Amino acid sequence: MVDIGRVRSSVFPGAKKEGWWLVVADVKKNALLSIKRVSLAKTANVRLDFVAPPDVGTANLTLYFICDSYLGCDQEYDFALDVKPATEEED
Repeated sequence: MVDIGRVRSSVFPGAKKEGWWLVVADVKKNALLSIKRVSLAKTANVRLDFVAPPDVGTANLTLYFICDSYLGCDQEYDFALDVKPATEEED
């Protein structure tokens, strides 16, 4: 039976749980928009809040899913965000 989230490594002398980071970035502008550490589970709902880019139109962003314990597990997903002009209430 596998202990979900527990790291198996000779580098960590004690017990260590896997740590995962969700990062939203604008690669073209070299800007970090959001970062959050999450725990590994079979399922999870995570909310990442960030301020939309100031330019109206399509913003091409990247979501990174990064493991702090194992090499080669990281994932990245490109997505487009349709940025609308702010209303008077939001200014």
